[in-house]
Parts: sequence; structure tokens; C-alpha cells
Amino acid sequence: MELDHQIGKEIHEKEQEAEHIKCKKLFIVVLKIWMNDEFRVPILLYLQRYLSLWRFIKTAMR
Repeated sequence: MELDHQIGKEIHEKEQEAEHIKCKKLFIVVLKIWMNDEFRVPILLYLQRYLSLWRFIKTAMR
């Protein structure tokens, strides 16, 4: 019984570790994309367009 608990705990720790590594990798990929102007400029333009559209809708709703 105690052994099962220990094994379960270890598996849980390994899963958390794997999750952490996945998050780190994702963060690095996002950072690399962000550092690349080819990607960053369209993303910023898209965000700007989306925000202005959102403001327009909000003022129209009033």
C-alpha cells in the first residue's frame, strides 16, 4: 500500500516535470517567433486592427 503511494507520487512528480519542460519549450518557441520581425510585425498589425475594431464596436453599442 505504502509502495503504491510512493510510486504514484513519483509518477505525479515526473508528469509535473514533463509539463514544466513543455511549458519552457513553448515559451522559447514563442520568444523565437516574437524576436523574428517577419512574424512580429503582422501579429502587431493584427492586434492593432482587432483592438480598433473592438473600440468601434464598443462605441457603436453605446
